[in-house]
Amino acid sequence: MEEVMPQFLGVEDLVGVMLQNQRKTGNPLGLDGARLARWAQGLKFNASSGTYLYTGGLYQMAAYIDSFIEALERLEGSVAGGVGLGLVKALGRLGINLSSLYSSVAEKEAVRYEGIIRNLYTLLVRQGYEFGFLGSDEQYSGVLFYDMGFDSEFQESAERLTRMLRDRGVKRLITMDPHSTLILKEVYPKFVDAFDVEVNHYLEVLEPGGATRSDKLADGVFAVHDPCLLARNLGLSDRYRDFALKAGLKIAEPQLSRRSTFCCGGPIENIAPRVSGAIAEKRCSQLGEAGGAALVACPICLSNLGRACKRKGSGPRVVDLLEVVG
Repeated sequence: MEEVMPQFLGVEDLVGVMLQNQRKTGNPLGLDGARLARWAQGLKFNASSGTYLYTGGLYQMAAYIDSFIEALERLEGSVAGGVGLGLVKALGRLGINLSSLYSSVAEKEAVRYEGIIRNLYTLLVRQGYEFGFLGSDEQYSGVLFYDMGFDSEFQESAERLTRMLRDRGVKRLITMDPHSTLILKEVYPKFVDAFDVEVNHYLEVLEPGGATRSDKLADGVFAVHDPCLLARNLGLSDRYRDFALKAGLKIAEPQLSRRSTFCCGGPIENIAPRVSGAIAEKRCSQLGEAGGAALVACPICLSNLGRACKRKGSGPRVVDLLEVVG
């Protein structure tokens, strides 16, 4: 693999744009809340128990992240990327408009990610859970601000979401992704006074034997990629595999797995997209050597590895656990 030297984009400009979007729309990409809640159309919810399904918008936003990262890659490789211009202005010099960029996302891709959430909804209902959903008002957790070291911006997001949860009488959240799960479970109590909402990842609440293999996508062997936070922080590697195996999937272990998993590169994709891509391509090679498709359980891994494996041409197909069980 060719060595890629880091060239970091203007982090403060990037965070400034994302925070402005967060304040305006409730998510860092500036997407309309109704668009992010579209997956729930026609579904019934019951919030009387105080339990809510929390998506955090990550799976929905993943459909648009590819376009955003491709724009940042162009910026990183251009003169405009290193002259201290504001992010939006610098992108504009390259002829890139973020609103137009998002509108160009294929409907098929957006529907794919929405289908992942609907599948979790079905699994939860089938196992007897009743829960609410915050709808178009659902707020992003702010985890990216925390990961990048912008604590005051993160705290602002955390307090805004907490106020909403308290106003709705939320007592428990069932989460979809490891990033939102960890930030709500372990970091919110450190930043928000008396944060007392119970937080559980769906792998913690669903019985593994309650899902079956999807006939459309689940043929063959799956190389199991452990998302870093799922394995190292949440300790759900065994539960992840148990869920897949009891649903009838055949799995293979790649080089570096469980707590020794190899990162997908996603955490730095916003500030060093080319380095992130190089990391992801290396992981794609490892997963490809294990044989079959690559199985993930995280929207960031799904997006970053999926993009990298397509770029390699010979990389494995990347699918989420909730796409191949139902």
